[in-house]
Amino acid sequence: MKNQLGWANFRLTDYHSIERWWEIVFSTYLLVSLYASQFKLSIGDPAARTNSTEKNSPASIGITEEFSQHDWWELGTNWKSALNNLRLIIQPYIFWCLIEPWWRVFQVSGLKRGFFKLIEIMNDFRASPIKFAVAS
Repeated sequence: MKNQLGWANFRLTDYHSIERWWEIVFSTYLLVSLYASQFKLSIGDPAARTNSTEKNSPASIGITEEFSQHDWWELGTNWKSALNNLRLIIQPYIFWCLIEPWWRVFQVSGLKRGFFKLIEIMNDFRASPIKFAVAS
């Protein structure tokens, strides 16, 4: 699991740091696992859908239609596919954080607006098994 998350070479020696480390690892594992089961529902896995309480929820049916058009999107129903897809969803925000200092130096017209539109689209992604109130 640590290898897949990119944390295999991280070294910790004191107890508090080790404890905090495992909190992060297991929290990440839980998050990805919840999404993995929801991705199963979204691509139409009949076995997963019969166990769901929200069988015909629009959020759980066809959620990957537009997002799955990305060249690197994985339609698999396993944990690694979910991790890959979540990484793809957060990429626009991460890339903006990396490029924004350069944008302040060389302000390319439309770049910020384009990134923010893409980030807004990614923020509309809903594959959560938990219902959250969304402000309108």
